[in-house]
Amino acid sequence: MFNFLRHIKNHFHRKQAALHWNQHESKIKRVDWWESAGILRHYNQRICGQPLEGVADGAQQALLDAFPGHIFERAVSVGCGTASKEMQLLERKLVSRFDLFEISSKRITAGQADAERRNLSAQLNFYERDAFKAKVKDNTYDLVYWDNSLHHMFDVEDAIKWSRRVLKPGGVLLMNDFVGPSRFQWTDEMLEAGRKVREMLPKEKLRNPFVPETFFPVTPEKYTVEAMIETDPSEAADSERIIENIRKFFPEAKIIPTGGVIYSLALGGVIHNLDEEKDADLIQKCLQIDDECIDNGMTHYAFAIAQKMGS
Repeated sequence: MFNFLRHIKNHFHRKQAALHWNQHESKIKRVDWWESAGILRHYNQRICGQPLEGVADGAQQALLDAFPGHIFERAVSVGCGTASKEMQLLERKLVSRFDLFEISSKRITAGQADAERRNLSAQLNFYERDAFKAKVKDNTYDLVYWDNSLHHMFDVEDAIKWSRRVLKPGGVLLMNDFVGPSRFQWTDEMLEAGRKVREMLPKEKLRNPFVPETFFPVTPEKYTVEAMIETDPSEAADSERIIENIRKFFPEAKIIPTGGVIYSLALGGVIHNLDEEKDADLIQKCLQIDDECIDNGMTHYAFAIAQKMGS
C-alpha cells in the first residue's frame, strides 16, 4: 500500500513539475553561481584540474580524461531540458547518439529547434515521457549522463538502480549534480557558515536584485518543504540520498565534492552585486571558505564517475 501511495503522489508531482518547467523563465541575470565565471573556474578546477568556464565543461573534460579517444556510441539523459549539455558532448565527438527523456514539452520543442540549427537532429531522440516507465532494455547504453537533473528525481535510489540496469557491462555513469539536503532543508551548520560569510560582506552587496529596495537577511533563509513543493515539486526532491545510492549501486565510483554551501547558499542572489574584476579577491575569499566547508563534510554539489563492472 505504501509503494502504491508513493507512486500516486510522485505521478501527481511529476505533472506539477512538468507545468513548472513549461512556464519557467529567468528574467534577472547573474543571480546564480553558474553565472559567475570566477566561481565556475573554481568549480571545474575541483572536478578536472582545469579552470574551465562552461557549466558542464569540467564534468565533460573529466569524462574525456578518464576515457581518452573513446566514443560512447549510445547514451541516455533523463531530465535533459533543452539538451544543450548533451549537444556539447555530440559536438565534442564524445558521444555518437543520445536518447533524451524530458517531461516539459516546451523544453523539448526548444531543444529540437536548437538541434536543427546545430545539425544534430539525426543524433538525438527526444521522448516526452517518464524514462523509468519506458521499458528500456537491460544493457542498452554505453553512457548514462546526469548533469543537474538527478536531484529532480523523486526516488533517486530507483533512478540510480535503473542507471546501472540499463548500462552495458563496462558502460559509464557520469553524475554532476546537487547532492545537498532534500527540499533545501539546510543544516544549522550550513546556515551558520552562510551567516559568517554574509556578515563580512559590505551591506550594499546584500541588496536583493528581485526587490531592490530590500536586502537579503544576514542569515540565509530555509524555506519550508511546503513552499518548495508549491514552487517546484521536483526541486531537490530526494537529493540528499544521491551519494549514498551511487556508492550502493556503483561502489567503484570516483566521487568529488564540489562545494556550494558558500557560493550557492550564502551568495545566492548576492552574486548579482559582485563584480568579477573589482570583487575578485572577495569572491576568492568566499571560495576558500567554501573549500573549508567541504573539508568539514559540507557540500551541496558533487561529481561522480563510475564504470559498470560485471553484469
